[in-house]
Amino acid sequence: MMINEESKFQVAPSSLPDINTFPDGIMGGFADEFAEIFSSHLESAKHFFFFTVISCLGLLFSNRVRLKSELNQQPRLFVILLGESADDRKSTAISKATGFFHYISDLVSDMYLTCNGASSAEGLMKVFGSNHQRVMLVYDEFAVFISKAGIESSVLLPCVNTLFEQNRYENATSKQPMKLESGHLSMLAACTINTWERIWTPTFTAIGFQNRLFLCPGKGRRQFAFPAPIPDIKKEKLKSSLKDIVDWIGDGREIGITGEAKKIYEDWYFNIERSVHSKRLDVYALRFMMLFCINEKKETIDTYIAQRVVKLMNWQLAVRKVLDPLDCDNKISLMEARIRKCLSPKGTVKTEREIKRACHLKQAGYWIYNCAKGNLLDAREVISVGKKSAKHKRFMLNPEELLD
Repeated sequence: MMINEESKFQVAPSSLPDINTFPDGIMGGFADEFAEIFSSHLESAKHFFFFTVISCLGLLFSNRVRLKSELNQQPRLFVILLGESADDRKSTAISKATGFFHYISDLVSDMYLTCNGASSAEGLMKVFGSNHQRVMLVYDEFAVFISKAGIESSVLLPCVNTLFEQNRYENATSKQPMKLESGHLSMLAACTINTWERIWTPTFTAIGFQNRLFLCPGKGRRQFAFPAPIPDIKKEKLKSSLKDIVDWIGDGREIGITGEAKKIYEDWYFNIERSVHSKRLDVYALRFMMLFCINEKKETIDTYIAQRVVKLMNWQLAVRKVLDPLDCDNKISLMEARIRKCLSPKGTVKTEREIKRACHLKQAGYWIYNCAKGNLLDAREVISVGKKSAKHKRFMLNPEELLD
């Protein structure tokens, strides 16, 4: 029996895992050493510590490490720790990781600044404006960001959204113009599942904010009623390990990739399923490959790192599917079918307004409709005809495509 090559990279609904169980064999290096020590004294999930530390590492070296690629990816993450309120100890993991990096501030001359919540883009710009190029934006409760970013007149959401991939942001107004030329932003936040479901509104979905977030669900365990202090000798050992990384990075490092590792990544990249949940996973794959190299002091992405990152991305895809409160993939597939039906038989030409009416746009929502139409246009199943202006644009099924 022949095995479908694409199936290696796709996650079937029946195979969706327990999202609170982190896959084995992914963690390693300094971040794993940190996670092992702190999880043996505290009740947060071990991988909570791993991802908070790896996020801090990425921001610390975001302007000193680059890929040997035309893509200007930086090892910065927007990580959301997901779990039940209080019991899963999400905030503990964040505070211990960020606190440790301030503890070792004497090792680095230009340590990043931690901002414990920003209520507006103007406030965030002031933090950057105080001679800091790198800022770790921390929310003990992600609900605060959601409420502030959802205010109609606020530009906090587009600002943070832009700074995920770029280093500059500008909002020219007559009263309070904002301009950031070289800013490196990372985010760490704690969030409950109920709060996560609140983010699935047109305000956030319209600009694709959800797929800029790396979701890290987990469960804490009650095992230390009165946690003993971590011995200073263990903290000094961690400090020494981090100093080794700082010295290894020096003034900067360029990360390459082996031929075998490149083949592993390309196989995954070209075969990952087309889904609303797989968007920007390729961006995170590149960032994590860089981060694993930093974390393990490797100048080249090797086969071992590529395999672990692909495994991590497949887990993240499954997590996104499980935590999707709208069942977006199925709704988008249904909308695609409606658009095809509206434009059948081949040769039928209709305006955007006619398609929206036929597909019951008000029931489905603009985001679902735009995603479905965009998928069909990208796949060349549907093509636009007539004038280029949006007002007069018309659509039809591509006569050159053989549709099922």
